[in-house]
Amino acid sequence: MRHDLGLSVRVLARPFSAVIRRKCRQYRQRQTPFLLRHLRSNHKIFWQKFNSHDSTLPPPLQTHSAWAAFHEKLCAPPTVSLQLDPHATAPQHSLPVQDLEAPITQREVERTLAKLPNGRATGQAGWPAELLRYAAYYTEAEAGHRFKVWMLAPLLTNFLNACFRHGQLPACISSAIVTPVHKKACRLDPSNYRPIAVGEPLYRLYTTILNDRLVAWSKEHKLRSPAQAGFRPKQSAIHHLLALRHFIDRAILHPRPPVHLLCGPPEGL
Repeated sequence: MRHDLGLSVRVLARPFSAVIRRKCRQYRQRQTPFLLRHLRSNHKIFWQKFNSHDSTLPPPLQTHSAWAAFHEKLCAPPTVSLQLDPHATAPQHSLPVQDLEAPITQREVERTLAKLPNGRATGQAGWPAELLRYAAYYTEAEAGHRFKVWMLAPLLTNFLNACFRHGQLPACISSAIVTPVHKKACRLDPSNYRPIAVGEPLYRLYTTILNDRLVAWSKEHKLRSPAQAGFRPKQSAIHHLLALRHFIDRAILHPRPPVHLLCGPPEGL
């Protein structure tokens, strides 16, 4: 009897799933003309309908003190203190670090200005990165070649070098607007939110220069594993997924001993 009941449920589940898919398809077909109409007439209504989920924080999380208490608990010092040997000496590295500690050059600033993205959200000051990118003009050299002159590059180079020497940025530049986006589960738990920070263009310019230095330095001294794909230029997790799919297809076509894979926890994504 139980086997017959399970068989009947599976038989009824197929047409039910087909009805649900048809209803969803019809709903999307009806909503598409309205979304396109709003896209041409009112962008605000279009994005409100496109992102229809409720982004309002619950009342207990609408205060600054609630998030401050959460971050104090998150960044609290360890309860167990480590006993360090007072006679131990720090390990001496043999890699040269002069390239990392050298002053920021105007060439680095100009190269990074060209990489600042357009159309990004603005920080607390309200001015976009386009104000830095398009403060430039083209001029012709004697040989007839055109080259770009960045008008703000000398000033930005002096300013970023001053920050680099002192090891800190002004608060008006290092601050950011943080928007918590709910991921899953209970909306009253602050740990179930992903913080999206929008910083100032000068902050992105400064950190991009430092990141480019670290990437070039670690690549030159072979400090990164060749198998690392994340957080590398022109490589991402898609390359690993493509390789994984290739291994699976090859194992299906040519049976071989199983391969053990280690995947990261979904909470980190």
